Amino acid sequence: MKYIEKLIKEELGISAEDYGKIKYVTDVIITEMSKIFIMLLFFLVMGMTKEYIGAIVILLLIRTNSGGLHFRSYFLCTFVSFVVLVLSVLILPSWISISKVACVADMFICLVVSLFISPVRSVYRDEASKEMIKKCHEKVFVYIFVFMVVLYIFPLNSITVAMFWTVNLQMIQLIIANIINKLKL
Repeated sequence: MKYIEKLIKEELGISAEDYGKIKYVTDVIITEMSKIFIMLLFFLVMGMTKEYIGAIVILLLIRTNSGGLHFRSYFLCTFVSFVVLVLSVLILPSWISISKVACVADMFICLVVSLFISPVRSVYRDEASKEMIKKCHEKVFVYIFVFMVVLYIFPLNSITVAMFWTVNLQMIQLIIANIINKLKL
């Protein structure tokens, strides 16, 4: 690995700082893809692949722009992600029956909450500018708004219900992460 690092830095003229950023992004992509694949296998066995894919898509759209709880351990990160998705796809839909009106109203609340909650970045990422934070808020707003419209127009099904719970758990996670960040100050 040191040989590759040296080769990239010397042959391509990449600074140590830029190399660190490239390595961070590469590590994130590899670890996220492995987590997604591991969980996919579980939901495939459970016969809930479509619900999992719906949940992971909405989670990735929102989480990449809002952040959330971050863990230093791959195992802990994978475990928490797994718990969130099991709750969203398997447990909460079977425990709590929700109406279409309640879903749309709840998504409106999530939409408003998302505007007031700061994105929570990983400690490994650069500090976000006000402009970047505004863009993140706008993207999350659009994703939740579009999902709210989908919930309003189409009948509820197991996929949209899993997505609904995923959005809610992501908002709860953001609230917790913001509280933790405030307590650290």
